[in-house]
Amino acid sequence: MSHSLSICATLVMVVLVHAAHSSSTKRGLADPITCQCEDLAATPNPYSAYSFTYNWGPTPPNCSIGKELFVPMLWGRGTVTNHAEWQNVPQNTEYLLALNEPNHVGQSNLTPAEAAALWPQVELIATKKNASMLSGPVVAPCTAGPSVCISDTVPWLDQFLGNCTGCRFDFLVVHFYACHPAELTVFLDSLTKYNKTIWLNEFNCGGGSSGVPVPMQMQWMSESISILEARPDIARYSWMSGQDLHNTVASLYVANGNGSSSILPLGELYLSFKEKKLLEHS
Repeated sequence: MSHSLSICATLVMVVLVHAAHSSSTKRGLADPITCQCEDLAATPNPYSAYSFTYNWGPTPPNCSIGKELFVPMLWGRGTVTNHAEWQNVPQNTEYLLALNEPNHVGQSNLTPAEAAALWPQVELIATKKNASMLSGPVVAPCTAGPSVCISDTVPWLDQFLGNCTGCRFDFLVVHFYACHPAELTVFLDSLTKYNKTIWLNEFNCGGGSSGVPVPMQMQWMSESISILEARPDIARYSWMSGQDLHNTVASLYVANGNGSSSILPLGELYLSFKEKKLLEHS
């Protein structure tokens, strides 16, 4: 979503009986850079809790564990063309993400042709930083009018590829904000024609709508993660988000106001999923 996210407001706690934290090779933490270190510090065994973190930018957080798990992003045209920004991408990074929601006018806002013209610079940065794996443009469903959307996910990707013959990208990254399992399955199935593994790097129930309450977020988290863990084409996923200014009821953590944070019940649920299996709750 937003290029600049910040610490969100306190969220009322609700009771959740949860299982012990356990590992998933797919689970990530999407979090503003200002929150990542405190949220990781609040997480028991963060190395096993998360397989990656990202903050919508090229610069890793200051904490050691954040740097070791960090996946950088070239958010938009400005990051790609500004050496002072992209030089912050860590050398020898394993993964590099590129172009946040270019099909959304309010995000990196690029037509498929514009993104294709910019892509050689993206590839050059990946080469200079010795990135092992480069994502494709990070697209998200959008069916509103031209004031909001350039086009929907698949039409945008198809036109990008049509304008970018021979362009390199190694995996797809997408976002998704509907709240029904069938819709998620149909969306993911629509991407299989590209023959790439998929990262779902932003998802929750309702996106920016703060009217979707925590119990509904919990239900959707259980349903959606069960799907994501079971699908072999899903390599990684990250809930939106650790501390989420856009949708505070979807936050995994809450800032304590003293440089620390606490895990919220939604975060406890997020951390209770095993790979390909939902833990039983007593």
